Amino acid sequence: MDYSIVLISFNQEKFIKEALDGIRNQTLMPKEVIIADDGSIDNTPSIIEEYVALYSLENDWKLLLSKENRGININLQEAIEETTSEVIIIMAGDDIAMPNKAEVSIKLFRENPLMHIVATSLDKIDDNGNVIGELIYSDKIENDIIKVIKNGMPHVFPVGQAWKRSLFQRFGKLPYDLPNEDDQLTFRGVLDGGIFCSAIKTTKYRIHSNSASSWIRNNQSGNVYFNRFKADMPVRRRNMEYWYKTVEDSDVENKELLLKLISFKIEIYKSFNNLDCISFFRRLNLFYKYKDALLLREIIYLLLGKFGVKLWRQLRIFLGK
Repeated sequence: MDYSIVLISFNQEKFIKEALDGIRNQTLMPKEVIIADDGSIDNTPSIIEEYVALYSLENDWKLLLSKENRGININLQEAIEETTSEVIIIMAGDDIAMPNKAEVSIKLFRENPLMHIVATSLDKIDDNGNVIGELIYSDKIENDIIKVIKNGMPHVFPVGQAWKRSLFQRFGKLPYDLPNEDDQLTFRGVLDGGIFCSAIKTTKYRIHSNSASSWIRNNQSGNVYFNRFKADMPVRRRNMEYWYKTVEDSDVENKELLLKLISFKIEIYKSFNNLDCISFFRRLNLFYKYKDALLLREIIYLLLGKFGVKLWRQLRIFLGK
């Protein structure tokens, strides 16, 4: 079973060498390496070129260095189209693959031949490479698609995944205007039989102080947080609309139930986008109408409105989540 590594980068001059080292130090060498830079305006492209020349990798690593920034989805998909292997491992220019990443991923695919995606555990590191946390899976298959729809996002983290080419052959290319391409691919994996999640660590995932994943912890006012919450709702709604199309075009069991739940979530996100303008009685009506698709936090949002969003945030911070 051969594999390709795709590394995507954008303005990551501080971290790109470590990412390249991670590829070069794999215990199981790839058939091909595709490095796609999305129009960086710092020194990332030149560092990549110098690295490839230093280790005489010109015949083994293919460089796709765009002159313009076109967005992560276009950059990623065009890089994937350059691969020819059965398995594709995606890396970001600020993360680090541990030496066992490819070997473990291939082993998991061989042990779980029906899976299109496998996911491995990881260490979380800061800008200086210090370990600040971890994400550890239990060894199991994540295939509860109803749970994923109710949650509004997959329960499998996109970092640390490896994909089979068959995933793209089964569902086709992703639209270029997707809000979250990793959520779409993970959703497809869960929908089509599940994703095997392993307790073995294979990746160091970098969390920046200004990254989107840390915005809930930023020292910002409750109103700033709430405005960001509202601004995120159209993105979530669009993401869910693509899920709807994926299910609609599939031959999955319980299709009508899944489409109904997704439709409910789309309407819920529409209401959250105007949560501070909706009366209590209207919110109560929405609760009864869509209760089958609601999470606990969403129930709190509907019952308590803007205050509920702020309250949930404070609860998460208190619990360290």
